[in-house]
Amino acid sequence: MSNINDPKSQILRSTFSSQGMSFSDAFAIWKESVSPLFIPSIKGEKEDFVAKLDAVNLYDLVFASGHITCQEFHRNQDLCRKDQVDHILLQIYLTGGYIGNNGKNKVFVQSNDISLLDLGHEVNTQAQRSQNLSVVIPRDLWQAQSKKNASHYGLTLQGKSTMGYILGQHIKSMWTASLQAQQSEAKMMSESLLSVASHCLNAVFESDNESDIFMGQATLTAIQRYIQANLHDSLLCPEKICHVFNCSRSYLYRLFQSLNGVASYIQKQRLEKCYQELISLQNKTRSISEIAFSWGFNNQSHFSRLFRKTFGISPKQARELGVAIKNDEGILVEDAKNENEIPDYRKWFLNL
Repeated sequence: MSNINDPKSQILRSTFSSQGMSFSDAFAIWKESVSPLFIPSIKGEKEDFVAKLDAVNLYDLVFASGHITCQEFHRNQDLCRKDQVDHILLQIYLTGGYIGNNGKNKVFVQSNDISLLDLGHEVNTQAQRSQNLSVVIPRDLWQAQSKKNASHYGLTLQGKSTMGYILGQHIKSMWTASLQAQQSEAKMMSESLLSVASHCLNAVFESDNESDIFMGQATLTAIQRYIQANLHDSLLCPEKICHVFNCSRSYLYRLFQSLNGVASYIQKQRLEKCYQELISLQNKTRSISEIAFSWGFNNQSHFSRLFRKTFGISPKQARELGVAIKNDEGILVEDAKNENEIPDYRKWFLNL
């Protein structure tokens, strides 16, 4: 285990890993470390036990990434009566999942689903081998943010739902950001997590969520990732995005105003994909028209005009540029004593 405390730079971090430890030592530490929240027990062979937790202190929240093998987690009335812990637990399961109950409510969580557990009520769950991201939120802070959801313990937000996708993407992005964030940014990150979680869960109860600045940024990020994953779809358009994300056209346009509009953003991303494919030569047997069509362009002449306007060269010249780069790489690699001696930053320069 390690605890890093450097308030002048990175966010406070604390980690635990059972790797390299005997089962008895590892489980004893693991059990003690999570005992304020749950009492864990092993399901399966002791030799297979794995538990890892990487946690950061986000001002007034605890944000953690966990990897576990099959385990059961229990929170009985004795734990619930302890005054020092009366929190809300927000989790997204990146892999695996669990079944169980929170108070009288049944809970069933699959990969990418998000659950909201109230630790003021009993918890009994059976978890598969899983990876998850967890946010431990003080009750008063959650109630101040989201009074409507304060009593909806055991709530599961499906990852395939609009709000589940937006909230899931935001939690993942915030965890990635926390790995490099400074202590001075912890409060802002805490506020962002709380705000987006509250608005997404409120949306389940038909509350408005378009006016919140954090929710707007989270929605924009989720839509951008949706666009990246669907650039090949020639039917991708603002109308389809509005339908998928259940938002108005005017709201979508406001989100993309600083990016010159959503249609312009889609077009630019498609052109970038075509450019990268042309210079990479990974599919050199494919014609330029095939590449353009595969990224949603239906008219080759229109594609060529847009390509030249964006990059200052024609698609054919881009392919020739790729050949020149490839030949240059071949010369340098051949001249080198060992390909591993070539610094990685050379590849970074080429991939910019």
